[in-house]
Amino acid sequence: MKFSCTQENLKKGLLVTSTVANKNINLPILNNVLIKLDSAAIQFVSTNLEVAVRCSIRGKVEEAGEFTLPSKLFLDYINLLPEDRVDLDLSDSTMKIACRKNATKIKGISASEFPLIPNVERQAVFYLNGTKFRKALSQVIFAVSGVESRPELTGVFFNINPPFAQGKLVMAATDSYRLSEKTLPFASDPEKTSTTRQLTTIVPGRTLTELSRILSLFKDGDGSVETVEVSIGESQIAFRFGDIEMISRVIDGKYPDYRPIVPEKFSTEVLAAKIDIVQAIKSASLFSRAGLQDVHLTIDPKDGLTVASGESQMGKNDSVVDAAVEGQKNSITLNYRYVLDGIGSMDGSKIRLKMIDAANPCVVAPEETDEGEKLLYIVMPIKQ
Repeated sequence: MKFSCTQENLKKGLLVTSTVANKNINLPILNNVLIKLDSAAIQFVSTNLEVAVRCSIRGKVEEAGEFTLPSKLFLDYINLLPEDRVDLDLSDSTMKIACRKNATKIKGISASEFPLIPNVERQAVFYLNGTKFRKALSQVIFAVSGVESRPELTGVFFNINPPFAQGKLVMAATDSYRLSEKTLPFASDPEKTSTTRQLTTIVPGRTLTELSRILSLFKDGDGSVETVEVSIGESQIAFRFGDIEMISRVIDGKYPDYRPIVPEKFSTEVLAAKIDIVQAIKSASLFSRAGLQDVHLTIDPKDGLTVASGESQMGKNDSVVDAAVEGQKNSITLNYRYVLDGIGSMDGSKIRLKMIDAANPCVVAPEETDEGEKLLYIVMPIKQ
């Protein structure tokens, strides 16, 4: 095999695919990226057996073929090359790489050892705005559980066309202590019709973290992703945009019915500046108890919002935040990290807190949301 392309294109293909490959002692081939050449395209493929990523780049193919190279080493070397034409030529099991006065040889493994990447049977297809989808992922992924004993909670619940949100995708993630739910409308494009079927699936959090990373590579300028095509299969899901395709297994299991725990009516609501709430919580966190990470919120129609914490060995802190309060005086104790995670995912200059009492979940929400979109974030209280 023999081909040439720009350093920029090579770098793009490797940046997209390289992080999926991981250090695997038992299967060294999984540390490599597969390079496939035909008359139509130059394609990079990597997999860890759970997720696979394909990326096509432009270049000149002189001799078709396929081969694998160590992913990290290949990317590290390409990053050091000048922005110019790069020539690659395979001889036996060694790839010769030349660019201007730079030349190297990297040994690889035959493509015959690389795992077969299955195609997804497209039972349902829908389309999402690329920019909004990337933002939505950042608003739910952080709430995914890291505890493998409950595998369904290590993923994000995809609810497609639910009765309460037709023509939309509802994504939810929870670790049992907090929950984030984001509603996202399908992209409106007369040439790309989204499914009207109602179905659900659970997508691994690691898959969506990697997808978010790849989307962020194209978030600026002319290379931004306009539309993401999502295909649902029986046990797989695929995301396609531009010259990139990601295929992942889905998690087998039943996601817990979380909607009954979402409060509908509240005793107290408070609206305050985002920056003031964050500063008050961060100040209080310095005196929170180790392990509990607790801060105490008191809401009073007269005094506004007070954030307090205390630890017998260190001292205590009280911060008063100017806020508009509706309803009765109330208080609740929350994990400060969970609250800050939720606020950090929200746009806007003001944050709204809604609560019933100290024993029920607290809702954290931005003051306003985009039309057709909705963000719900709830934190379970620390019971005294």
